[in-house]
Amino acid sequence: MLDNSKHNPRKSRSGLFISYARSDGKNFADDLRRRLIEEYHLQVWQDIVELEGGKDWWLQIEAAIKSVEFLVMVMTPGALASQTTRKEWRPRLSLQKNNKENRGKACACCR
Repeated sequence: MLDNSKHNPRKSRSGLFISYARSDGKNFADDLRRRLIEEYHLQVWQDIVELEGGKDWWLQIEAAIKSVEFLVMVMTPGALASQTTRKEWRPRLSLQKNNKENRGKACACCR
């Protein structure tokens, strides 16, 4: 049987990554995570829950971004000003430029 995930890396992605600034978006991101899990049974990656101590935090974030299907940004003034949130979005935006199929699509819970 052919393993399509090797030919189409998107097939193996699932869940979503919440990008936010802790300074003014943490409470909203926490509530969003809780609701997405409880109400929609989605796999959600949020740094404050998923980061493992003793490992490079940025490498963990990059790996998580590559593994999820959707990237959700909690848009606040702090997030817009944050170098870290920009770094989180930059690699995913470059992937989207080459993937017209998913551009502008929302996950089922956000439609």
